[in-house]
Amino acid sequence: MTSSPPPLPAYPWACDAHPETLSLDGWVARWAGEHLEHLPDGTRDLYATMGLGRSVGVVLPYGSPERIRPMVLAFLYGTVLAGSCRDADPRETVRAADRAQELLLGAPPRPGDDGTLRLVALAGRELRTLMPREFVTRYADGLRDFLVHGTARESPYRRAGAVPPVAECLAIRAYSIGTHFALDLIEPVLERPLPPAVAGHPVLARMRSRIIRMTALQNEIATVDRERPRGRHGDVMNVLLAAEDHWGLSAEQSHRYAVHLIQQAVEEFAFLRGALPDFGPDQDLVAESVERIACVPGGWRRWYTETPLPSGTHPGDARLPTPPAAV
Repeated sequence: MTSSPPPLPAYPWACDAHPETLSLDGWVARWAGEHLEHLPDGTRDLYATMGLGRSVGVVLPYGSPERIRPMVLAFLYGTVLAGSCRDADPRETVRAADRAQELLLGAPPRPGDDGTLRLVALAGRELRTLMPREFVTRYADGLRDFLVHGTARESPYRRAGAVPPVAECLAIRAYSIGTHFALDLIEPVLERPLPPAVAGHPVLARMRSRIIRMTALQNEIATVDRERPRGRHGDVMNVLLAAEDHWGLSAEQSHRYAVHLIQQAVEEFAFLRGALPDFGPDQDLVAESVERIACVPGGWRRWYTETPLPSGTHPGDARLPTPPAAV
């Protein structure tokens, strides 16, 4: 008799949801109605009701509505962009990524820009009023990486119905999970962004990568039971499926492998959090930033396990930009 797969590790960082969590879905529904008219009604309704606002409330439980608004916007347009490029030729995805980056940095909209790109332009205007240019540039680079190194690298596997090797899948999912660019949007809540030299510090970069790995693998665990019976006709971009396909692991073994990777990431993040380098006058700001990003994996875990959708389905039934990301 085989034992049941182990549960997800408990995260040692408990964070309550944002007090405005339930109202954030209203923003998403309004933006979807105003900007996504180019999408079929069923697709637009999915984005409006899949709980993207609430997902921000559980991963970003601090800050004024004005300061959390950029992340709510990003979860919507990031999810829509990833969805529209899901099976596209990678060159088309790169073009969309380049245009989104331009709009975030202040390029004027063009007549040919669809509603999703107009939403990106709106987000860029709002973000540039809150944050300095160097921050917006860093964020725009991260959004482009999400699409170019994530979504565009996934689409050939999806188009071919081919499961990528494990190492390749882990590398791609580190970008295609929306956490990659969403973590930057915690900084508006701090009201003072990390200075460029601090934001690029290798220790902080490593801590971010551990948070990304936790959230990516949670997504894989939450969706694999739906995808496994669909085989090549389902979503092949899943680390558990890659381990089963290329290494011959059983479903239980692949689950244990994913949980093991999550636990490793948890332990490394906890160690680095307790041994931060000396950042001088920015030490308190760095500590607050680390405290905020520590809320993300537990928030996603809560969103996957506790947030039913109005239709009676569950968030795990929809692929997210992870959360980051994969529509």
